Amino acid sequence: MANKEVYPRDMSFIDRQERKVVPSRTDFLRRKCGNAGETDVGEAYAFFDCAVSKGGIEKSLPYIKRDAQTPEGLELVLSEGSAELQLDPKLRELLAYPDDYRINVEHENRGSIEPEARALSGLKYSLRARFPGHTNEDAAEELVHIMNLALPMNHEQGYLRGAVVYKARDGVYSLA
Repeated sequence: MANKEVYPRDMSFIDRQERKVVPSRTDFLRRKCGNAGETDVGEAYAFFDCAVSKGGIEKSLPYIKRDAQTPEGLELVLSEGSAELQLDPKLRELLAYPDDYRINVEHENRGSIEPEARALSGLKYSLRARFPGHTNEDAAEELVHIMNLALPMNHEQGYLRGAVVYKARDGVYSLA
C-alpha cells in the first residue's frame, strides 16, 4: 500500500505509483464550490468602455486570455453594447442603474477625476463568459482577471470603465 501524505493548503496528493499529483486550477475551481456539476454552465457578463475597436479587442483577447491563465473551456463572446444580448429582466434593471463604474484609476489621477454616474447598459461593449462545469461565480472570477488585464487597451484615460455581473446562488445579480 502506498504512503498517503497530506499537503495542507493545497489539493496535491501522492497517487498509488507514489507520484505527487498537483491538480490544475480548473480542478481547484470546480471543487472549491462543491456544487458545480458537469451539466452546470457558469455565466457572467462584463460591460465596459474602451477606445479600441471591436476588431482590435478581438485580436487582443487570445493574448489577454493567455496572460490571465484562463482555464480551458471558458467561452467568451464579445458584443457591441447590451441590446443584442438575451438578458433576464432583473439583469436589465441592474444595467440601467447609474453609478461610477471606473476601475483601475491610476493613483496620480484619482484626485483630479470627478465622480460620474453612467448606466452599464450605455457602455460600448459587453463580454459574455460561459464556463461549462463551473458556477456563475467562477465565470465572473475569470472575467475579472481578463478585465484587469484589458486596462492597457485604454491607456490614454488611465482607467477602464466597466463592471462584471453574475447571478449569485441566491438568485440575486451581483457585481464581481
